[in-house]
Formats: sequence, C-alpha cells, structure tokens
Amino acid sequence: MAYTVKCPLCGEIVRGDSEDALVGAADAHGDAKHNGMKAPRAMVLGAARQSDD
Repeated sequence: MAYTVKCPLCGEIVRGDSEDALVGAADAHGDAKHNGMKAPRAMVLGAARQSDD
C-alpha cells in the first residue's frame, strides 16, 4: 500500500511505498525544497493518506 502526503508549505504531493519510505521522502523534500526543514514523523503520518498508486 502506498502513502501520500501534501506538503503544507508548497502543496507538492510526496509519495512513499511504506510509512518509512513516506517519512524519508518527506525529509528529502524538505531538504531539497525548504532549506532542510523536516516535519516530525508523527506529523507526516498523521497527514498521510493511503493510495492505490
């Protein structure tokens, strides 16, 4: 099951194949797009949605 989360800063959709992959992708997104900002794991997973992708 894949997961997605929408970045609250820019609206980009971040995807991961597992919870761990989603948190890693969100961290990488924060590094690349938002000057190293990282959301806590609980915040990422709390905002995540399951996806069939």
